[in-house]
Order: sequence, then structure tokens, then C-alpha cells
Amino acid sequence: FPELLARHRAGEISIDVVTDQTSAHDPLSYLPEGITVAEWHTEAGADPEGFTKKAQASMAKHVQAMVEFQDAGAEVFDYGNSIRDEARKGGYDRAFEFPGFVPAYIRPLFCEGLGPFRWVALSGDPEDIAVTDKA
Repeated sequence: FPELLARHRAGEISIDVVTDQTSAHDPLSYLPEGITVAEWHTEAGADPEGFTKKAQASMAKHVQAMVEFQDAGAEVFDYGNSIRDEARKGGYDRAFEFPGFVPAYIRPLFCEGLGPFRWVALSGDPEDIAVTDKA
């Protein structure tokens, strides 16, 4: 993300929507800067606490670039993957300045009675679902 931001600022590329679905809920599943893919599991297993700190520091840079994309006018969101909280733990104090997808885009639809609803007819009568679908 920092490299994409630098290229965006240099005018090499234009980015107007930024999102993230990185596996960030478990810092041991996030590959931090300075560690190769080949070293990943060995490093994480040998020093989980140190690896977590490295991952959180990298997530802080990752999220900082996302916030700076937002500052530059891009639409920015994540998908509830905990990257913002891990970035906060990594020392980035603006980590929650962009929203998650559901609060930003789905919840407002729910407020209007719209959205990706799933219906169940506990009666077992298919006509109950037909009535709901028609509504």
C-alpha cells in the first residue's frame, strides 16, 4: 500500500477506491516487512511475540497508507479483518479513520429496509417466502 500510494502521488497511477481483506485477525498470519515467505512460519514459530510486534508495525504502515489515500480523496474501507485494530496496537493512532464495509455500506441499507437479507420460513410453507420476496 505505501508503494501504491507513492505511485499514486507521483501521478503514475490513479486510485480512487482502496479496500483491504488481508488476513489480519491473527498477526502470525500476516507477513511483515523484512521477513521472506520462506522464513515466515519459522520466524513466527520461533518468536510469536516478536513476530506479532513486527506484523503490527507493518500493519500500522499499511493502514497509514490507506488513511493517506482517504486524505487524498479515495473511498477507503476494510472488510472487518481487524487490520485497523492491529495497526492501532502497532502504534498508528489514526487507524480507525476509515470505516469497515458493513457499517459504511450495508448498515445504512438496513436502516432503509434494504440490503442482503436472508429469509427463513419457520412455518415450512413456501408461500410465506413468496410473500416476503414480493414485499
